[in-house]
Amino acid sequence: MCGELVRKLFCCAAAALFLSASAVMAGAADRLALPEEEGPGVAEGALVIETPSEEVVGGAAEFEELYAAGNAESRALLRRAFAKNMKERVELYVKLHCWKEDSWGKSELEKLLSSFDYKTKLSAYRAKSEDVCPAAACLDALKEFGVSIGDNELRFYGNEVMAYALRSDLYEDIR
Repeated sequence: MCGELVRKLFCCAAAALFLSASAVMAGAADRLALPEEEGPGVAEGALVIETPSEEVVGGAAEFEELYAAGNAESRALLRRAFAKNMKERVELYVKLHCWKEDSWGKSELEKLLSSFDYKTKLSAYRAKSEDVCPAAACLDALKEFGVSIGDNELRFYGNEVMAYALRSDLYEDIR
């Protein structure tokens, strides 16, 4: 009787140890959830995700055509909607992954948004006009992002943020 109780306790302890170890390993598997200070440490072996992707480059060309065809008011609406859509997509990834405030993935995507904003304002400054299509400037920011990020998943998310913002069906009501 006592031996059976010890064996059951041992099995329960082993199961608990196994479950806690697998939970730790599952948490470590999400490199993007690591705190920003730690980051992923090393880049992935093979970077297979291009930034910007062909879809993004094609979408940027379509968006530029849509932008050029509009009047000043519609172009201003397009610029605001473009920025809003990028921000919404980043917020979606943060919520879906349950990233904390200090997670590396959240931090890098927010830096990408900041870079989009900076590049757009810089191109407007150089053109001496606020009326500048944000797509080309954002492509430049995405190229720089791709060079600095050695994680395929994060590179994919960067492409998707821009691809989502470039979807012309989001702007049907603005035309």
